[in-house]
Amino acid sequence: MAFIICTSLAFGQRAEIPKDAIQVRIKLDKTKFHVGEVIVFKVIISNVGTQPFLIPNQVSSGWPSSPSHSELNFEVRNQSGKPVPGIGWADDCFDYKPTKLAFETILNDYLLLRPGTSFVQQKSLAGLSNDLKPGTYHVKSTYSASFSPLNCERWTAEDIEKFPFQAWYGTTAVNDISMTVFPNTKK
Repeated sequence: MAFIICTSLAFGQRAEIPKDAIQVRIKLDKTKFHVGEVIVFKVIISNVGTQPFLIPNQVSSGWPSSPSHSELNFEVRNQSGKPVPGIGWADDCFDYKPTKLAFETILNDYLLLRPGTSFVQQKSLAGLSNDLKPGTYHVKSTYSASFSPLNCERWTAEDIEKFPFQAWYGTTAVNDISMTVFPNTKK
């Protein structure tokens, strides 16, 4: 007696990277700043899954920023819970153009994150630092990543399927952080 078992991985199909295979954390270098001081932090992206996947090798975190395949979006609130107006931008394409998936693009813009490893990048909230007045601030953020070329182009599904590694893409929550801004002391 013979049994044939077919799974979703049969016949050349690949399982998608689970959305919970990634963990993104922000770690402030310090939690106390003076008015106008640049807020520096680390973005730690970890593969907590069981298979390797590609992630963008650069994270955008505010304006001005170079185009990137991933970004951190921040919601900053003061100690009263009121949102702090900050830097924001929108980017959208209405006419995507198909383009060939070039291995050079992948090698330049992505890195392979193996299970149990992390990628760390130092970033700053330079654009927001001058807008913060003395007080305590609470920050919620999300991390978003895509697997596509920049500049309103799109790879074909066939090209993506042929590529030997899959990418994690989507949006995930990031840990909350708090910080205190003090007035500048004059000497």
